[in-house]
Amino acid sequence: MTSTKIHDLQDYYQQRERLLKEAEALKFGDLIITDDERKANKVFKDIVGQVNSELPIEFHQRPIQYRSTVENSKLYKVLYDMPKGVQQHSHNPCSLPSRWFTERSTAEDVYIDLSTNKIERFKENPGNNWKSVKALRDSAQDKNAFDKAFDDNFHLTDDIFGKDEAWDVFEFKIGNRQAIALTVENWEQCMLDTLLYAIEEGYHCLQIRIFLPFFDSPDFSDPAKEVAMYRRVLAKAQEKDPNFTLGVIFAGLRFWDLEKIQKFLDFTFELSKTDRDIVIGFDLVAEEKLRAAIDFAPIFVPHMKKCQEQGVDCPLILHGGESLDTDNTNLFDLLLCNVPRIGHAFNLFKHPYLMPLIRDRGICVETNPISNLYLKYSIDMRTHPSIGYHNSGIKISLNSDDIEVFNLHTIWDFFMAATSFQFDLLDLKKVIFNSIETSCLKKDLQANLLKDWTSKWNLLIQNLISGLKY
Repeated sequence: MTSTKIHDLQDYYQQRERLLKEAEALKFGDLIITDDERKANKVFKDIVGQVNSELPIEFHQRPIQYRSTVENSKLYKVLYDMPKGVQQHSHNPCSLPSRWFTERSTAEDVYIDLSTNKIERFKENPGNNWKSVKALRDSAQDKNAFDKAFDDNFHLTDDIFGKDEAWDVFEFKIGNRQAIALTVENWEQCMLDTLLYAIEEGYHCLQIRIFLPFFDSPDFSDPAKEVAMYRRVLAKAQEKDPNFTLGVIFAGLRFWDLEKIQKFLDFTFELSKTDRDIVIGFDLVAEEKLRAAIDFAPIFVPHMKKCQEQGVDCPLILHGGESLDTDNTNLFDLLLCNVPRIGHAFNLFKHPYLMPLIRDRGICVETNPISNLYLKYSIDMRTHPSIGYHNSGIKISLNSDDIEVFNLHTIWDFFMAATSFQFDLLDLKKVIFNSIETSCLKKDLQANLLKDWTSKWNLLIQNLISGLKY
């Protein structure tokens, strides 16, 4: 056993300071931190300290109960203004408020089963417990009250937070959202409003997992039309922010048969040849317990070989480790798939052998704190494993997953990082920088994004130092 030799008290203090500096160097790498950022960081820490003094310990376990304190705090305002780089991990149609779906539920073909609150579309009234949403609203004396109550069909209510049935209710609410959004008449507007919402929340780029709504239907006959639609909505979003950009990660479902997954992956590969500025990768989603990642090796290995032989940049950007099980070894497969990023990697802490490998390869972990807490992977944000990943030099990014299904906003994940993770302004700069550096964007787009973000970041720093805005 190697021991530390301490000659005297002064030597003890010197060695302690050296260890702290080495730990900081491991965490921040070659990130440049300016004197102004250190000044602003002192102000930021005071703001965090103020709100932490108002929040009890229970906040870190059930933050939803303290919504008013959070959203009326000075810290929330600072984080709202903070330029957040790239949202690496989100899903459509889960990034829009519930009211968006309620407003579109009065179409003639939308029905709700009053016994389960399941929403579906039918050409004719199916009878039994199914009722026309339009008819129900038309008969309501108080339309505003009806709409407010109907919103609950598209998000988890606070009483579900952290309960065992949260996953099932979560998927049920997503199904209701899909019934409204995944139609020819609504899909394009859903995409546009999602981009505009991301701009409002302070993002420079939205990278979104998209489960193509018409992949198996006659409506989906020309892949080029789908990408043309993305370009249309991006052009409209850029009227609000000319520097904003979009990255699409096509996402199949892990319980599909391999033939269907292969077809979807081939479709993504072909679009990566012609539309790499929009199409940035491929993923498989749904609960990991449904199917292990090793099952997809017969598809993924030839795909990687084809990409290498043809010089096509179509990376696998996969979910993995969204689990508490040690015997979930999907992260080992993801490492072999040469992923540039991993969605969640929550159970990475149970596989310490992988941690230095992921760090040294520069793989970014797309963390989703609020999602992990809501779905019971974490029970206290102060012990979230992302804190350890970040401190050990593993790149992480802060993301919102399906945040509006939780009836919250993306700022909440940053809020939890500042309060529960105890990430200061410098930590947040590193996390945001990671999101840009590992964005999988083409180099020119990434350079433009970094330039725009730096300008807005410097403005935030000056506003913190001056004290005039906060």
